Amino acid sequence: MVWLYSLFTEVPGDYVKKSMQDCTGAEIVQEWLYHLGVPEAEIPGLAADAAKCVPVMMPYVTSFFMPRKAGDRPDVVPPGAVNFAFIGQFAETSRDCIFTTEYSVRTGMEAAYQLLGIERGVPEVFGSTYDVRSLLAATTRLRDGDAVDLRLPQALRKRLAARLETNEIGELLREYGLIGD
Repeated sequence: MVWLYSLFTEVPGDYVKKSMQDCTGAEIVQEWLYHLGVPEAEIPGLAADAAKCVPVMMPYVTSFFMPRKAGDRPDVVPPGAVNFAFIGQFAETSRDCIFTTEYSVRTGMEAAYQLLGIERGVPEVFGSTYDVRSLLAATTRLRDGDAVDLRLPQALRKRLAARLETNEIGELLREYGLIGD
């Protein structure tokens, strides 16, 4: 399953010389196959027989990807507001990137806590991008749980294993199954 998105729906394609908004499903598949580097002679047959495409227009989804700066969106609770707030993905909060359910939930929490005077913090976003444990867990899953086999000379392997035995890096690598015991 593939989801294709055209940011400029009115611009003609490189293979199908029509705008995305005017293309049939088969023509969209043809354009996609062209961009994947499929030999041009094979494109029409593959688009007709090997794929099914259902074109859908989502005119407002582009707003998520438009350039913006601080102040373009209203604060969740604007200064001086006592009985209203802006919630959802078009309110300004620094906690998350838009286009997530969590963003919408956090702005609702932020609004309720501020308007009701509740002294409680909104849960922070899990910083998986900066958490080495998340990266190690992802690496383990990419390797189907197999340990890394470093094909090193025996002397170097022993020395490295000895170093990893006595520090937190080795502990993390063992915990996430990237090196054996």
